[in-house]
Amino acid sequence: MSGRWIPFFCIAAALVGCDIPNPGIAPVPATLNFPIALGLTAPRQDSTSQFLLVVNANYDARYNQGTILSLDMDEIYRRLVDIRDHGRSPDSTPDRGHPYSCTNPAAWDDPNIECQVAEALDVMAGSGPNHDGAEVWIDSFASSIVRSPQGDRFYIPTRGTADLTWIDIDDTTGAIACEQASGSFRCSDRRRHTIADTGCAGRDVSLHGDPTGLVAMRLDTLTGNPADAARDALLMVTRGTPYGDGSTAVLYLDSTASGTAREPVRTHILTGLPPDAINAELEPSSGLAWISTASPVSTRATRVLARVGVFVDPQEEACSQAFAAPSVFLDGLATGFDTRDVAFSSTDRYAYVLSRSPESVITIDQNGTPFIPGNAAIVDVDDVGFGPSRMRRITMAGQDYLVATCFDGRAVWVMGTQPTRVASIVPGFDGAYELVIDAERQLAIVADFKTSVIRFIDLAPVAHGHDAVVLGRIGTPRTHVGFP
Repeated sequence: MSGRWIPFFCIAAALVGCDIPNPGIAPVPATLNFPIALGLTAPRQDSTSQFLLVVNANYDARYNQGTILSLDMDEIYRRLVDIRDHGRSPDSTPDRGHPYSCTNPAAWDDPNIECQVAEALDVMAGSGPNHDGAEVWIDSFASSIVRSPQGDRFYIPTRGTADLTWIDIDDTTGAIACEQASGSFRCSDRRRHTIADTGCAGRDVSLHGDPTGLVAMRLDTLTGNPADAARDALLMVTRGTPYGDGSTAVLYLDSTASGTAREPVRTHILTGLPPDAINAELEPSSGLAWISTASPVSTRATRVLARVGVFVDPQEEACSQAFAAPSVFLDGLATGFDTRDVAFSSTDRYAYVLSRSPESVITIDQNGTPFIPGNAAIVDVDDVGFGPSRMRRITMAGQDYLVATCFDGRAVWVMGTQPTRVASIVPGFDGAYELVIDAERQLAIVADFKTSVIRFIDLAPVAHGHDAVVLGRIGTPRTHVGFP
């Protein structure tokens, strides 16, 4: 910029109230702000507790960064069960073992008003009276969270840095850590920016595009070497750029450097995948990641579900790579251009694709014979609510069920399988988006993105032919509006 223009630029900036060096407003601790992803620690073993991690996207850019909260799942469940079994009001049963009640008095005597179990602050994990370690701050616009197969770490693809963030968790206290400076919540640069393995000559591992999905595997399942059991392999999907570039799959392998803590190292980037990748899900039996796509531009829309695998080079690990496996073609449907998630049956025979066009669950028989060779063997297409977003599978009483959030339909749908059918519809949401399943307690934990609350759905009645019900929520609904 020519020097003569600087005074005019400064005057104009002052007139419009532009404060360029302003660092922004720090997040308010223990606050739910556009929860975009949920993670649950491994099922309880012996004396270990279980913790719920909530990733706040800061979608409205109200604060200068996003946050992750660690909530005490055991404490939340105690409150839910006490309210369910003993009543909503504090004086409903004077001798109740746990004096929990709905924190919103309006719900004490009116079953039509949703019960608020607690604010996030009331059920924070961490150690000591101040809940030390129950919150860390990351960059804004996270997209998902995935637990390490080791159980001691979570990975978070983050669009704010266009990279991968990773945090550690103590399975006894629920404290989370990412090498923050003393007295600070913010994760260190090392935990928010991955390093590249440059050991394979001529390989470019530069990141580009928005990270949108992630899967994690134990490395020994790929190498067959028991020595690799404590190491992770990750595939992170990016959706390319607004200019229509293809999506990519980024392979990370845990470092093996002697004397250093393990960390994900960028090893290879597979390019040329269908554009506008939005999610990824691991097929357990094959180790392949199925990639959903959702394009805002009709000319880039595709009926193809890409699949990506990992090859670990036994001689030169730095030259390991992600590879494109045969894709899944959803031909034979009127549309099939906008897929959001994939789940797999407990027998691995069926793949269930959650689609927004058509708004349905598409059932694929992986052992079946398609009408046209090369296409998916689609055996069923069943309607769900408007704006289906995420889907998980739970097995209850020997039967597989699918739980799907419907963002625009403001509900959560529970579907039976074989045949696929509607088992229950749970209304009362404003923007149901991400969810995680607590299989042991038969709960669906759902983030309401629009109102920044977390709801807990009891799925157990569905196995007995009854409707699923919302037991309660964490947080007070807010009136902001946002769309993931």
